[in-house]
Amino acid sequence: MINLKLSEIISNTNVLNVINSTEKCISNIFTDTRKIGNIEQLNDYNQRFGVGEGLFICIRGGNFDGHDFIREAYNRGVNNFVIQDATKIPENLKELVSFIVVEDTVKFMGDLAKLIIKKRREINENFRVIAVAGSAGKTTTKNIIKNIFEIMGLNVVASEKSFNNEIGVPLTVFRITNETQVLVLEMGMRGFGQIEYLCSITQPDYGVITSIGPEHLEFVKNIEGVIKAETELTNYLMNLGKYFIIPRKIKSIYKGYKNFDYLPNDKFFIKNFYIDLSNTRTVFQLVFNGVKHDLVIDNIVSTPIIYNLLVSLRLYEKFNVDVLNEKENIHKIIENSNYIITKSVESDRFYFQKISDSTYIIADYYNSNYLSLLENLKVIEKMFNYFDNIFLFIGDMLELGEREKFYHRLILRRLSSYPDKVRVYHIGNIFYSFKDEYPNFVFYDSVDKVIGEQLFYGGPQKKLIFIKGSRALKLEKIHEKILNNI
Repeated sequence: MINLKLSEIISNTNVLNVINSTEKCISNIFTDTRKIGNIEQLNDYNQRFGVGEGLFICIRGGNFDGHDFIREAYNRGVNNFVIQDATKIPENLKELVSFIVVEDTVKFMGDLAKLIIKKRREINENFRVIAVAGSAGKTTTKNIIKNIFEIMGLNVVASEKSFNNEIGVPLTVFRITNETQVLVLEMGMRGFGQIEYLCSITQPDYGVITSIGPEHLEFVKNIEGVIKAETELTNYLMNLGKYFIIPRKIKSIYKGYKNFDYLPNDKFFIKNFYIDLSNTRTVFQLVFNGVKHDLVIDNIVSTPIIYNLLVSLRLYEKFNVDVLNEKENIHKIIENSNYIITKSVESDRFYFQKISDSTYIIADYYNSNYLSLLENLKVIEKMFNYFDNIFLFIGDMLELGEREKFYHRLILRRLSSYPDKVRVYHIGNIFYSFKDEYPNFVFYDSVDKVIGEQLFYGGPQKKLIFIKGSRALKLEKIHEKILNNI
């Protein structure tokens, strides 16, 4: 067992060789034994890249302690461990493997990520980090940015799923190689100081705030708190004179600063948006630098997703001027917008699916807040005339603190104006508390009670099923039941 400073750890382990291999491959650094694979795979990886027998970082979380999985990681082929509790070392492994003791393994990950980015910049002065924050739309925007930059021939590493916290961001950094030109990071906000910390370890060159709305109010109290927490990203960039894009509603904060854009504005906006359900497509006009482009997406998407495309286009244009200095090629990206958006939308984020000639589903149950739910409902309202029956399964919006009932009531009031063919089912304790106030709606306090009932039937009538709620409610169970019963 060795006890070293971070700089000594870097010079005495194969960590940087693991991460900065010039060949694209999976990382050899783990915090979850389920990601290790099997011993044969790991040994093959070690032999090809000469990086030693992997590195397992033991993280303590609310439900699990990585120290409890040391033996399992060893049995899967890992022989190097970063720990913060030496009492957790299995006795019979003390002399067999390397244990590096640090004060805080999460902080170790952040410090290591910072060193890796520093090393990457030394290799390539044109290496850039892009950070995406905001109340809604972060993951889709991150995906769109990645896909645009890849279409333009750049080597990009981006966050997987929603790896956006003090653990997920370093894990993303660990995946960069000597060939990586652009790193796209999603940065989540769960309170004050988190985005500031993520900026300190990743040192972004560009930033995007996708939207501002009520989120994590249990930590930041109100919208003013959300703005303060989310703009830790743009304040970091502004202090360094770097570029960012923000929603129009907060542009006044940066009055006097020149190196930013707010969207929409007179040069960048969306118009004539409509949904063509007969052909399962979305039609709109994108105005970019004042030039109008008529576009079609071969799926049903929301207006915020199109806005995210617009933001990403503007970001690439700025990057092209700053770094590549190549001939204008925005038109190539716009021509591929159908592919870019279709590839960027994940299966649990406003994912439109035709499952029969009469039944359509929109699944958006990865998470929920007032802003994202409201925008989704606006899209559904545009489809009322096309369907005979519409089923809305709407779960609680969590993490709204003292304002949770206020925002849930706003949603209920909007839904109250819907026509009779729209049947609304609310799931979760917050919505359930309104059951006496809104007797025309159906309320369930848990998803298990929903899936225990026959809620609708098949038949020739056209049906739209919309599922939306915070991920803790596990509304994917409704989706699974519907798919099994259609």
